[in-house]
Amino acid sequence: MSPRKQIQDLIKQGRAILRTPRPAERQRKWRHWAERVGPAVQEISEGHRRRLELEFEDLVNDIKVLVELEDTLLHPVAEAHKPPVSPLATPSQDNAATAPPETPQHGEQVKVFLSYLTEDVKIAEVLKRELHALSERIVVFAAFDALRAGDDWKRQLGEEIEDADWFALIYTDPRKNWDWPIHEATTFEASKNRTDEHDRRLCCLHDTEDRPSPLSQYQSHKVDLFVADLVDDEDATRLKKTEFYKNSRLYSFLTELCQWPAANPIKTDLARSQDQLLAACDNVAEAFNNNRSDAIRDENYYPPRMELVVRPICDDATSAEVVRDGKVKFGPIAERLFGIRRPENMEIRWHEFKNTFTRLNEGILPPWFLQLEEAIIDALNGIEPRPIRFLMYSEFTNNFYRPIVTRQKYYLSGRRKIHIIFSVQSTLDFLAHEEHGIILATLIFGSRFRFEILEPFIKKLDKMAEEVELIDMVLDVKTQLEIIESDAAQHGLTDPKAVARVFRGRAKSAIESLFDEWQTIRHEIFEITNKSNEVDFDPAEARKVLLKIFKQSLIPLNNKFMDLASTRYRGLVEARFLK
Repeated sequence: MSPRKQIQDLIKQGRAILRTPRPAERQRKWRHWAERVGPAVQEISEGHRRRLELEFEDLVNDIKVLVELEDTLLHPVAEAHKPPVSPLATPSQDNAATAPPETPQHGEQVKVFLSYLTEDVKIAEVLKRELHALSERIVVFAAFDALRAGDDWKRQLGEEIEDADWFALIYTDPRKNWDWPIHEATTFEASKNRTDEHDRRLCCLHDTEDRPSPLSQYQSHKVDLFVADLVDDEDATRLKKTEFYKNSRLYSFLTELCQWPAANPIKTDLARSQDQLLAACDNVAEAFNNNRSDAIRDENYYPPRMELVVRPICDDATSAEVVRDGKVKFGPIAERLFGIRRPENMEIRWHEFKNTFTRLNEGILPPWFLQLEEAIIDALNGIEPRPIRFLMYSEFTNNFYRPIVTRQKYYLSGRRKIHIIFSVQSTLDFLAHEEHGIILATLIFGSRFRFEILEPFIKKLDKMAEEVELIDMVLDVKTQLEIIESDAAQHGLTDPKAVARVFRGRAKSAIESLFDEWQTIRHEIFEITNKSNEVDFDPAEARKVLLKIFKQSLIPLNNKFMDLASTRYRGLVEARFLK
């Protein structure tokens, strides 16, 4: 490069340094600039030296005329007679000691450079916002809003890294390529010429167990999200959250930043800013938690659905306990389905959700809910969820729904999310079309009741003698009755008036009487089965009573019903097809 070109470049760089607002930063840049000027000035003419002198003689008070430069460089004077240090002199260790300390003065800015991958820009946005909220002195450089199309971005990044006081690398997933952020970190380290390899100003914020090996010698701040204990009330949760974040590595990072530089810290009283620091910890940790490169931007669900979010399963908690304390989330469609009205954004726990359906069902938990809970526990235990045979009827939509556990999400925090949909079942009420349809349905379910429940259970009850088997049998009776009732309801057969309408004369009155009789018998059966978990339950006596009910009450009732239904169906068929 020609001497003229050298001088032009040096003048251009020097003018840029003159525009640097912060004295400490300007002094640092000046020394780096002088390192390049020193060797070059020995090779240029007196006229070029004079040009440099005229351009920069007022930069700092200790600048001397450049005609003395050669003597300063080539003939060092004794320590006692050493002239003021010229910024154009090659800095030595002694010169560095006489330079002003590299700390911002009162009210001056502290620059933080954020290094991150494009996929993690949401974290960078939150971190920048929170740091700026802590103090206006904190100036954050983040490429997402600082670089523009057409800029020489590599040059700009290099300058920003060199000017930064702090460097924070956002590290999320070891499977990603971190070459460029690590390059930025090493550039920051090299630009500072520091001797302390554990300098706190080069930091790695991460939510993984490991971090990049090139940064292992520097400050590591693991970001953990506070997860509330689902059984705690609001006050206990607040106290635990405060203690959690005060002891977190993220809180250490923020407090160390706020206490820098020692001569003029950003915040002199951290106690007054504790709430702000804790809120920043929570927001940044939440941003890390929400950030995933494969996160779904949006999705549409058409059937009613709900989600159950559970805490990590630990050795001290069973799957059933985790489910009990899980958070239930559902939207307005499912809200109409359940008939549950909640204040906006109010959370509901699984056990509260369960109690709601118990109250709506006159103190008895619906069988579909029990099977749904079993299917969820299967999923949490790594087993394919068992199918849910019972249907849910919503009186608010007048439809039947089958709950289905569709998927499970696993989070790095250990939490899980169970997705459940409620698939609407097509109505099979034939009454809207022809009378013979509902009569045919009554014959089918009457036969199922006889062949699937009455006769098999009578045989089993006759043979069983052991107490444990008897208790299981009693519970099985209840389950099978509920299943067939649920199926019958889907066909419109649980409404006595709807069924009685297709009969004529005495047969209509007889059908209505049989429905009344069935309700009485059903109550007796369920009263026995509901006592099966009580301490004074007598299985032998329950077996005796159930056999009597089945043989002396249900068999005759089923015979009468099938006789009335088959007679009416035969009349309808003859009238329709055999004219």
